[in-house]
Amino acid sequence: MTFTVTVENQGPSDATGVAVRDNLPSGYTFVSSNGAYDNATGIWTIGDLANGASVSLEITASVNATGDYFNVAEVSEANEDDTDSTPDNDDGDQSEDDEDSAETSPNPVIDLELTKVVDNATPNVGEEVTFTITVENQGQATRPA
Repeated sequence: MTFTVTVENQGPSDATGVAVRDNLPSGYTFVSSNGAYDNATGIWTIGDLANGASVSLEITASVNATGDYFNVAEVSEANEDDTDSTPDNDDGDQSEDDEDSAETSPNPVIDLELTKVVDNATPNVGEEVTFTITVENQGQATRPA
C-alpha cells in the first residue's frame, strides 16, 4: 500500500523550514519512501517551498493483520505564519489546510487447509470406517471477537 502526501504552498510568499509529520500507525509496517522521510520520527523534511509550488512524498507500507489503520499527516513546521491553519497543533480539524487523514479497512487473509484421513484404508466388506476431516486456517486472519 502506498500513501501519497502532497504539500502545496498557496502563497503569497515562499515558505521555509517546512516539515510534515506522518507517523504510521500500528496497522502498517514501513517499507520505503521516495523522499527525505525518517520512519523512526515520522518526519518528512521538505525545507523551502516556493509560492505556488507543491511536493509529494510516497510512503510504501505493508498492511499488518491487526492494528490501528487511521493515519494522519500534518504540517509540523514552517518558519512563516500560515493564514488558515496552525502547524503542529494536531487538533483533528480537517477544515484547516495543514492536516489530513486516511483510513483503510484491510481484508482478512486466510489460507484454509483441508485434510481427510480414514482409520482403515483396506476394510473388509461390511466393516465400518471412520473418516476424519480437519480444516485449519494457516493464514494471518482470525475470526473477529
